[in-house]
Amino acid sequence: MAFEALTQAPRTQKLVLGAMALALIWGGGYFLVLRPKQGEIRALQTRLEGLERDVATHRAMAMNLVRFRAEAARLKGQLDAAKSRLPEEKEMPTLFRDISALANRMGLEVVTFQPKEPQGKDFYSEIPILFSVEGSFHTLGMFLGEVSRLPRVVTLSEVKMQALEGKGSTTLKADLTLATYTYTPADNHVSTSVTVTKP
Repeated sequence: MAFEALTQAPRTQKLVLGAMALALIWGGGYFLVLRPKQGEIRALQTRLEGLERDVATHRAMAMNLVRFRAEAARLKGQLDAAKSRLPEEKEMPTLFRDISALANRMGLEVVTFQPKEPQGKDFYSEIPILFSVEGSFHTLGMFLGEVSRLPRVVTLSEVKMQALEGKGSTTLKADLTLATYTYTPADNHVSTSVTVTKP
């Protein structure tokens, strides 16, 4: 029988047959098992490298997101602080009365108080106010100092002064152009029209 013939064969033939059997097993294993798996391993390694790159990218994005959120919170705080100094449209008549009342309290006589049409800017509107008062130079200076300390932003852009005849050398008339501002998100522009004139 074949098995007995094999066992009876010379040692060199056994070694050659054994080596051939091992080569056949190794070759079959390589071509049937290892080679297909190597392709899968390469594909998985490529996929793993891609996933590692994605993880690194997302990790960097997450770190940036934390920074962006912190920056957004800081900017929102600044915007809220700025908005608190810019009255809304509904607060404008109150602000106008406060400025006029401040002038009267300080001893100035209000001749004209006339807000003009708002001028739209990026996120706010500027409202010029023509404001004429009569009084002393010193009182006018104190009034302007008080205006600069108002919680709402009011600026002085123009001043014209002239001495009044017949009212003493220290009395003058001051024509002022003040400006206040309103916060106007998304193209909402303020429409304000109030005129107070001396009778």
